[in-house]
Parts: sequence; C-alpha cells; structure tokens
Amino acid sequence: MAVELTAPAVPARRVSARHFVRLKLRVMGNNFRGQGWRIALFVVGALFGLWLAGTGFVLFATPGFADDGRYAPMVAAFGGGLLVLGWLLLPLVFFGVDETLDPARFALLPLPRRTLVTGL
Repeated sequence: MAVELTAPAVPARRVSARHFVRLKLRVMGNNFRGQGWRIALFVVGALFGLWLAGTGFVLFATPGFADDGRYAPMVAAFGGGLLVLGWLLLPLVFFGVDETLDPARFALLPLPRRTLVTGL
C-alpha cells in the first residue's frame, strides 16, 4: 500500500542551538540531583580539565619563546593535529558513545524529526 507524501501545512520553524544547550544542561542537572558524589566528581573533572588546558597552553607557547624559532610552527602544527585526533577518537575508544543527544531520547518531545536532525 503506497502512502501519498504531501507537503506540511505549516513549514517547520528553525530551532537554534540554544534549545539543545538548554536540554543538555537540564539532562545534566537531572543526573546530578540528589547525588553529591556525582557533583564532586564533576567539579574534580572540571578542575582537572582546566589544569590540562593550562598545561597544553604552556606546552604550545614554549617553542615560541625559544631563541631559535625555526621549529615553533612545526611543533604547534604537530601538537595541534594530535590534539584534534585525540579529541575525535579517544571518546569513541575509551568512553563509548554519548547518548544524551540521541534522537530516540527526544521521541516524547513535540519536535518533528526534521527539526531534531537539523539541530544535531
């Protein structure tokens, strides 16, 4: 049995990234509710991340302060490439997949599929 496709009567409205950020923050807030150890681990993880960011900045800035700056662009490019590859691949290898923005989790929300795909 064939189903006839028709255009929607009202075009889908645009959804900004702000809505998805609010949804992500709400999911995180609900996960933290009533569990102090999760909040403590989140704060420790955030501080550790800031420490790693500062260390990375110092490591990338150090070759520029050397007397002979011939290798500074090469070190920065190589380090930046490793950083990007690590950012992309390590979460998939070690931590699994983040399912908080999975479209199946938004099935109960009154959002059309097209809007969800556009936002993702």
